[in-house]
Amino acid sequence: MAEHTVKKQHLAKVLGDIENLKELALDVLYTNGSQGLAYSVRSETCLCTGIGNSTETDIEIASMVRGIPVEGTKMKAFENCDTITSVIIPDGVTNIRNSTFANCINLVNVSIGHGSKMINTVFDGCTNLKTITLPKSIIIINTNSFRNCTSLTDVYYRGTEEQWNSITIANGNEALTNATIHYNWEGDV
Repeated sequence: MAEHTVKKQHLAKVLGDIENLKELALDVLYTNGSQGLAYSVRSETCLCTGIGNSTETDIEIASMVRGIPVEGTKMKAFENCDTITSVIIPDGVTNIRNSTFANCINLVNVSIGHGSKMINTVFDGCTNLKTITLPKSIIIINTNSFRNCTSLTDVYYRGTEEQWNSITIANGNEALTNATIHYNWEGDV
């Protein structure tokens, strides 16, 4: 009889732990991080999934949500969001997925922190994008990442001219390559 009671208590504890984990997962799944953005958990990392209930026009993606590092963004997380005018992606948020900011027609300024290595069609159709700050960790800018970014005038690059020239920049990024590149940038934009 005592063994049966111990097993029931153990089972109750395990079920309680599972229930707590479910609540935590749901809590984090629907947590609005900095400026009310939406995030979801994926195997001890977190993705920014979109605008959530944010009403701000200048957004900053969080680097941590409830102690969990934000790895990157969900594909198309902010696509067609016409309320965003500036974005800060902090150091460590490295996986900015395809079309994250595609067709954000009022986006003017973007700053990407250190760690990102690749840009994949992230800003296609951001017709009012004027300035972008890129980390020296970038090694590839894929096809059409800056297609139709017709207002892009300045790129603030945190590396040297030599490092910039070693970046693989694919076709469809003429807006980027025609902009003025400011090397060794250390400030904010």
